[in-house]
Amino acid sequence: MKPKRAALFLPSLEGGGAERHLLSVAKGLVEHGFSVDMVLARAAGPFLPLLPPGVRLIDLQSKKTLASLPGLLEYLKSERPEAMLPSLNAIVTALVAKKFFAKDVRVVANYQSTFSEEMRHAPRAGRAAMTALRLLLPTADAVVVASRGAAEDLTDRVPAVRGRTRVIWNAVDVPPRASVAAVPHPWFENPGPPIVLSVGRLDAGKDHRTLLKAFAEVRRRRPVRLVVLGEGPLRASLESLSRSLGVDGCVDFPGFQPNPYGYMARAQVFAFSSRFEGMPVVLLEALAFGTPVVSTDCPHGPAEILEEGRWGRLVPVGDWRSMAEAVLATLESPPAPGPLIDRARAFSAFSTAGRFAEALFPGF
Repeated sequence: MKPKRAALFLPSLEGGGAERHLLSVAKGLVEHGFSVDMVLARAAGPFLPLLPPGVRLIDLQSKKTLASLPGLLEYLKSERPEAMLPSLNAIVTALVAKKFFAKDVRVVANYQSTFSEEMRHAPRAGRAAMTALRLLLPTADAVVVASRGAAEDLTDRVPAVRGRTRVIWNAVDVPPRASVAAVPHPWFENPGPPIVLSVGRLDAGKDHRTLLKAFAEVRRRRPVRLVVLGEGPLRASLESLSRSLGVDGCVDFPGFQPNPYGYMARAQVFAFSSRFEGMPVVLLEALAFGTPVVSTDCPHGPAEILEEGRWGRLVPVGDWRSMAEAVLATLESPPAPGPLIDRARAFSAFSTAGRFAEALFPGF
C-alpha cells in the first residue's frame, strides 16, 4: 500500500527554532512510515544539510513566500499530498492555496508563536500579514500550537479556531552527549571561569539587553563568561551595551551556529531571556544535554517545559536583577544532569511526530 504523503511547507531553512523543530518532525514522520516532502519557497539556509534521510526536498525557487503560490499549486496538482503542514509565514500562502485552488488537501497550520505578542511587536508590513493570518486561520482544517498558553491566546484573538486547535509540544532531537564534537572556541577548549550560554536571534523579542545587564551583575560578583549564539539586527547595539557595561572582554558573539550542541553540552548555565515565545526549542535542547537552565517566565512555553521551575529557575520578564540572582544560584548549586535529560525525553521527535501524524491524517 502506498504510504500517505505529507508536505511540510516553509519559507526556507534559515536558522531558527521553528525550522529545526520541523526537521525533527519530518524525521519522525518518516520513521512512522509516511512519505515526506520538505517544500521550501526558496531552498536556502544553513539547515539544508540537516535534511533527514528519506525526506524529499522541493524547491519552489521564489524569493518571497507569497510569490511561491504558483509553484505551490503546481506541486499540489502534480504530487497530490494528502496533507500539508505550513509554518511561519508560509501559513498564509498555504491557506490561500487551499481556499481558492486546492480545497481537497488537508491543511494543518503549525503556528509557533504567541499571536497577541506577534501582533503587538510586528512592524507595519508585519501587521498586514498578521491580519491576513487572522482572517485565513479559520479555513485551516486544524491549527497546531506549541503550548497551552499560546493556544489560549490564539483562541482569544481568533475565536473561530476554537475547537480545532491542538497543543503539540515542540520536538527535540539531539545527538548523544558523547557524540557531540568539540567546539572550536578558545573558552570551551581551555579550562577557565564557567560559561553562561544563550542561543537566539539578536532581536528585541529575545531581550538580550536584560541578559547582558544580568551578566554584568554576575560578573561583578564572580568570574564568569558569556557566549551569545545568533545573528540579528541588534548585534551592534548589544556589542555597544557590553562595552558600556564593562564586560566586553568576557562576552563573545560568535554569530549563528547551525549546530549549537557542542556549546550546549559544555556550558555551565543556559540563560534564556525572551519576552515572548511559543515553545522554545533551545530550552529543550539544553535540557537534553543536562545543562542547567535559567529562563524568563515569558508567555508562553518556558513554564510548561520547566514545570513551573521544577527543572530550572524561572524569573520575571525584563528583570535583570532576578536573572542575575538565578544565574548565581545555579552556578553555586547546579542540579544533577540526569533528571534534566529525562525531562527532555518527554519531547522526543518520534512521539511528537506521532501526534502531528494524528493531526495530519485523522484516524492514524
